[in-house]
Amino acid sequence: MSSSPAYNNIVYEISNLKISELQEQKGKLDPYYEDVLQRAKAVSGTLEEVRILWKGIERAPVKQDTNIVLDDVREFLDIADYAMVSPDHVNHWAEVLREQIEFLKRKRAYACVYAEILKQELLDDGLDVKPAKTSEKPSDEDLTMKERINVKEFETFMDDLFKAETHEMEEELASARKKMREFCRSFRKECITPDEVTACAQGLMRSEFFTPTEAGSLSVFKNNQSLSEDTATLLTKKMKDIDNWAWPEDGVQMTVRRGIAGKYRYFAKYGIVEALFLQYIGVRFAVQMKEILVSLYKNIIVKKVNEEQGGHRSVQFQRRSGHDSNFLSMLPNNVMEQGGNSYDGQNPGKSVLMAAKNTAIRHLSTEAQLYKALNPEVPFTVLRSDIELYGSSIQHGSIIAMFKFLGVTDDWLKFMEKYLAVPMLHPSLPGGRRTRECGALNSHILSTLFGECLLFLMEADVYQKTRIRIHRVHDDLFLGGKQEQVKEAWATMSKFAEMACLKFNMEKSGSALIYKDGDGSSAAPFGPEPLPQSTVRWSSLVMRSDGLYQVSREEMEPFVIEMKKKLDEAGTVLSWIHAYNKYMAFFYRNFGECAYVFGKQHVEQIAGTLQWIQTSVLDQDQGNTQAALRRRFSSLLKDVDILDMWIYWPLQAGGLGMKNIFLELGALKQTFTSEEKRSKWKFDFSDFPEKDKSTHRYQEAYKEQRRKESNYTMEEVMNAELGSDVCELKPRTFEEYCAVRETESRYWGCRYQHLMEDVEPEQPTPTNQRGKLSEIFGDDYTYAERVMAYYGHQLEKSFGNLDVVDMTLIPKILVETIVTKALKWDE
Repeated sequence: MSSSPAYNNIVYEISNLKISELQEQKGKLDPYYEDVLQRAKAVSGTLEEVRILWKGIERAPVKQDTNIVLDDVREFLDIADYAMVSPDHVNHWAEVLREQIEFLKRKRAYACVYAEILKQELLDDGLDVKPAKTSEKPSDEDLTMKERINVKEFETFMDDLFKAETHEMEEELASARKKMREFCRSFRKECITPDEVTACAQGLMRSEFFTPTEAGSLSVFKNNQSLSEDTATLLTKKMKDIDNWAWPEDGVQMTVRRGIAGKYRYFAKYGIVEALFLQYIGVRFAVQMKEILVSLYKNIIVKKVNEEQGGHRSVQFQRRSGHDSNFLSMLPNNVMEQGGNSYDGQNPGKSVLMAAKNTAIRHLSTEAQLYKALNPEVPFTVLRSDIELYGSSIQHGSIIAMFKFLGVTDDWLKFMEKYLAVPMLHPSLPGGRRTRECGALNSHILSTLFGECLLFLMEADVYQKTRIRIHRVHDDLFLGGKQEQVKEAWATMSKFAEMACLKFNMEKSGSALIYKDGDGSSAAPFGPEPLPQSTVRWSSLVMRSDGLYQVSREEMEPFVIEMKKKLDEAGTVLSWIHAYNKYMAFFYRNFGECAYVFGKQHVEQIAGTLQWIQTSVLDQDQGNTQAALRRRFSSLLKDVDILDMWIYWPLQAGGLGMKNIFLELGALKQTFTSEEKRSKWKFDFSDFPEKDKSTHRYQEAYKEQRRKESNYTMEEVMNAELGSDVCELKPRTFEEYCAVRETESRYWGCRYQHLMEDVEPEQPTPTNQRGKLSEIFGDDYTYAERVMAYYGHQLEKSFGNLDVVDMTLIPKILVETIVTKALKWDE
């Protein structure tokens, strides 16, 4: 939706007229209803009181929808004139009508204040995009790194990595290259469909490539078939002429934007059609490349390692399936699956990236708990790292060499070379211009593809040499295992980084030793050198000595200070609430989603930390949001009692739209409480060593009984054919039983799976107003029921129904304009 001054002017004029009308109506209704109530009071307890109240509502100078059927009251009065009615019945109707008048007065008052809040937001420029301060910008290295890679050495590395040990492996590599060549030849001849255009538009909207305002303009593709069709025709024409594609001769402007996490980055700025074109090419190549890389990994790398796969539902099975589900997770599986992935957790919702990171951190904790039970005498070693300035460090030569190795044809290699060599324009560059020699553009699917391909090679190399599966999310690396394995993995990673001209970010790298008796009261000690000598951290989480995580308030303090500053600077009610919502959601996401392995203590940590944050930023009001709003915007809110329910009711339904994260936390805590009552399962593996002993005894006794019943001699059993029923009766020592716990035991595997699972919040009490809530809250129905369960009684007592404000009284264009207005996080 447009937000030009001319457009806002129109919205303002319409809104001003409507708000003036609302205030005029309120000026008439308030004294009118006061008079009605006074006249009714004079004849309290009589039928005349009911008649006065009824006529008062019926003949009000401004018509308003009521929660009751007024004809029912008229019918009561008609009958009561002839029939004897009890005083209780009379008092009932009088009470209902008085309550109805209070509802009507309150709704009109709230409508006036709500409309004023929206108009205030329209006039305010506090949410407009402002440039980043020159003192707070990305490193100039983001644009000026130079190509340094030895391409021949890189090509030799790939030859060694995929060196076939069998004829089947040779055929796999040949097949992959053939598929890629066929894709490259057919791709440029295909016609782009309108649905693909719409999917690419949605993918760009979810990404960080455009500002929120710019991204909003892409929403027109969703419901405009003609536009999608015409754009598809245009993009198909551009695809036919792909050999002549090039960046504009006068260069590409680079702009600086800031995320809520305080990180400034450079973004390329060019038109929507070009963005859609590059998005489409990137997505199609990403889908094809993911399919090929997954196949190569499974059919060459995994087979060369020849690791025991494990039985169904075993620990080893869970490990493999967990790793596979997040393997190359930044790449889509098809054109329609285009999710925006915010690298700092700023974007709302459950992005693929955030989901993969949550899987990675809970994997480490689950493996730590498993290791403590299986190997209590030696520590579990954890390693965490990422690549410094990864997007800017990608060597163009390495990408072209890898794509060529995998069968990408010369015409597309030429396109990739041109795409990478961006003619960048920015004042920080010498002469204001530079052709990019190293690195790739931020928030482009092609750039994501390049990054995923490069680190795929490192991941495959580490697994092949150490049997450790790296849980990798973009350039965030998580792994754990035996100490010598982890040290070898770090050496392998370091060697690859040196060859690929990459550098590990040692400020974010760390190692940890998890011992069986770690009590979780402190951070885990570092692993031995040469592992990084720092704590293992992810966002605000620090790995503890028990293998779980501590929420670090120290890590949060800069953001708490920033949040307080944003709230203090907010000039309008809605900008204040937007800031509150954005920061609280940011904090919540970066505390990690709750899995069973973390236990109830993690939920309590999160709740305690969020309470500390709220108290810190609202220190004048003891953390009370209602009191803070009333204090900050007293002149605007003086005419209404600020009800908690109104604050948390959706903006599009007449509320202020604040989100209450604590409702979900309470439900999560209740889930753990219920689980503890109905289940004997622990949230680790500490009870299984004893279970192993009893299970082993039972199994051996059962096998002995079967041998006796079948009259098998021990010699017959020991010489039985592998896989036969008789072979299953072979005796096994306890040590032999324990040796296969990770590959055969189902109860170990089931516990592993359970610990890795998301904890689902306890469902709220169902309401009989599902349809109405769906209209008000949209898809977020569960949250709607939580709000109703917590604030519903206050709502019904104050307004009589779910209509806080009669939205027909509010200019629709004003509501739509404000609801779609984005909050930017630039200084």
